Amino acid sequence: ETKNKEIEELNTALDQKHQRLVVANNELKEIRESAVNEVKKQHEVSHGLQVKIQEQKEELELAKKQLQNAVDDNIQITSNFNAKQRVIDDLKQQLQHEVLSLQNELELEKAQAQLYKEDFLNERSDRTKAHEEYTEDIIQYKATIK
Repeated sequence: ETKNKEIEELNTALDQKHQRLVVANNELKEIRESAVNEVKKQHEVSHGLQVKIQEQKEELELAKKQLQNAVDDNIQITSNFNAKQRVIDDLKQQLQHEVLSLQNELELEKAQAQLYKEDFLNERSDRTKAHEEYTEDIIQYKATIK
């Protein structure tokens, strides 16, 4: 009778652990789905930024050509070398700042995507560990029954 009571208590404890694992597993599934959706969003954002960067590069190239033409015209009109040099230097600095800004935005998006990926992998690892613990509990339970 004591054995039956012990087995019954172990069954109850095992059932409770199983229920907690089921709940935890469902929560992990929701978190994973959320993370996957977020990664997809970040990928879309990243792709959108890449497209934007390409468009802005083309616009900058066009602006650079237009400004260079203006500088060339200015050279023909004026002999003031310092004024021409300031225009060229300003254009280069603006282009460098814009490129750096766009590169920083892209790196930030990549870092966020990496964080989401790491979170997802950590969650999967936690779920695997919980499953392994559950399996060990079952093995111990079966050993107790024998």
